Amino acid sequence: MEEVAKFQARRRWAKVAWVYSSLLLIATVMLGTFVVAFLASLKDNPLEQPFKFNFAQVQPSNWSAAYDLGKQGNNAPMFGGFAPGAEIEFEVTYAVEEGKELATPIIEVPRRRPGTGMAAAITTEFASDYATVSEPVLVDEGKQVTFIEKRGRRETEKQGHSKTWKFTIKYQGDGPEVATLPVTVEVPRGQVLVDSTLAPSRMERRGRVAAWDNAAPGVIGYVFKSYVRVYTESVSLDTGKSLFMSWTINSFVIAFGKVLLTLFFACTAATP
Repeated sequence: MEEVAKFQARRRWAKVAWVYSSLLLIATVMLGTFVVAFLASLKDNPLEQPFKFNFAQVQPSNWSAAYDLGKQGNNAPMFGGFAPGAEIEFEVTYAVEEGKELATPIIEVPRRRPGTGMAAAITTEFASDYATVSEPVLVDEGKQVTFIEKRGRRETEKQGHSKTWKFTIKYQGDGPEVATLPVTVEVPRGQVLVDSTLAPSRMERRGRVAAWDNAAPGVIGYVFKSYVRVYTESVSLDTGKSLFMSWTINSFVIAFGKVLLTLFFACTAATP
């Protein structure tokens, strides 16, 4: 009898383990979908394939850099910006194969509209109208490095040497505060960006141009850029004010109204 009791106890625990394992598996699959969607919303390229869990917006080194750059640009380490008196220091490191020379990069603050929402249609202030970019200064050279050269989806490991340049972006005189400070760094073909103060938003022209949507983003402005854009770019064309809170309040009012209406009809139906 004792053996039978032990056998039945083991069966009960096996059933419990099977049920809980199944529930955990289902929960992981369901929650995993939302986790991947949330992580994708943080990326500069949400449709990146194959999907990578290690990207710029989740790296602490970029959080620290975004904090410092936001503070330098607008004394706003959380949301960043570009305001009068700003003096932003930025470094880029390029590598090239042995036997080839590294050319000095060309830095530019392009005239770009922030995003594609309604706010882009009414934007009148651009950082390029107020930014002054210094000449790049060579601060380090001659390091032997191993770097990855990307050509489409093909990645090739190469040996070479690197150089690091430092430049400064200033906002001299008076003027309005600008929300974003786009920056591009262009080099000849063959030079590869291996390090920078802040990871670039994307590479353009087959790797020749490194582009930053905002070189002074602040931590929140960098990590949650897509969410900040929803708030800042969803504006009324008549007033220029954000529509985000109006939409949110309307959603809560509609949801609350539906609950009250459902309760009313439920109570009415139950009345004899």
